[in-house]
Amino acid sequence: MKINFSLLSILLFIIGLFMLVTGEFTGYYGISVNFEEYKYYFSFAIFILFIMSLYNDVRIKEIKIEFSKCHECKETYDYSKLKKGICPKCNIKTIDMEKYYDSNSKV
Repeated sequence: MKINFSLLSILLFIIGLFMLVTGEFTGYYGISVNFEEYKYYFSFAIFILFIMSLYNDVRIKEIKIEFSKCHECKETYDYSKLKKGICPKCNIKTIDMEKYYDSNSKV
């Protein structure tokens, strides 16, 4: 299951800020929970979750492609040896092996 951590980070930041300012959280169907006495603890916990999801988002974007494949010549390359992911024979951008086999698999 893929999670959009950018959206989750924004949502957690807004919820944490709202809880810190108002001391309550309003959920679905108009249910409101008052955290006035513990608003700093809950806001701190929400902000920690915000930082964790932001870190996850950055870490996921840093995952590098190991091998890539060219659509035209069907050659497989070590991505680190290519210049900007361009096939040296066809001069077009290569794609990740997993994406290549996912798009070309016969189900």
